[in-house]
Amino acid sequence: MKYPRSPRKWCPEAANDGLQPGVGDERAGEWASGMKPMCGRCVHLALVRDAVRAGQLWVNPKLASVLDEFKYPLCFMDFETINPALPRFVGMWPYAQIPFQWSVHRLESPGAEIQHFEFLADDGSDPRQPFIESLIDVLGDSGTILVYNEGFEKGRLREIAAYMPEYANSIEEIRNRVLDLLRCVRQNIYDPAFGGSYSLKAVLPALLPEMTYEGMPVANGTDAGLAFEKMTASPISSDEHVRLRQALLRYCEQDTLALARILERMYSFANSAQHVMMAEGVPGDGTLNQGECRR
Repeated sequence: MKYPRSPRKWCPEAANDGLQPGVGDERAGEWASGMKPMCGRCVHLALVRDAVRAGQLWVNPKLASVLDEFKYPLCFMDFETINPALPRFVGMWPYAQIPFQWSVHRLESPGAEIQHFEFLADDGSDPRQPFIESLIDVLGDSGTILVYNEGFEKGRLREIAAYMPEYANSIEEIRNRVLDLLRCVRQNIYDPAFGGSYSLKAVLPALLPEMTYEGMPVANGTDAGLAFEKMTASPISSDEHVRLRQALLRYCEQDTLALARILERMYSFANSAQHVMMAEGVPGDGTLNQGECRR
């Protein structure tokens, strides 16, 4: 893959975090010499900067210990929602999120065959109760639940618990088991092919080129919401209904399978020292100094 002549543009938050021309070099040197401590965020950006310059993948040498925090069975979870301007059901408000679909891939133990479970509402009735009942059954009561951007799934779960307090205890147990794979990726790996973004649509093709959303009838969350609205609110033929339903199921399944495959890659990086590329002036143990950033 060809990288741009000015790779600084491909560094996350480059404009705001000391990666202006010359500044990043000066700060890295000052930090390395002990003159000025850098905060963990700035050290991380220095690592990203050098990965882009070298055109190499950066992996935190402590990634293996980070991954040890994940406990089997592992569940990879994703929700799809709509947020209509006009409230549709009791207890809702304008633009409130209505969860209508979930996908879960479940891995019982290392090396086990991964299982897939899914839910998709099929009509215009309130989907929240069947949504949460089926989800609770699949997730069980142990193991880590991995999502990509935990605020979204945790927020929807909190809203369901507020509306249906009879499920509040089960939902709170689920929320306590959720960990954010996005945060894990952001803090522990960087590939120049991410193009300055940690979104799933950027990370997945960089780490797993064989997995792509290109050509899928439903290829993002906006597509999913529009397809669901058309499937449930418009008079359409049975063939069109089946086509939209299959497209929605395939898209949400791809999202959670992507999380499982990304984690597989991270385990392989953690076990392969040849993938590790350290930035100049960064300690060999990969520690991100949390001292004051004296800008």
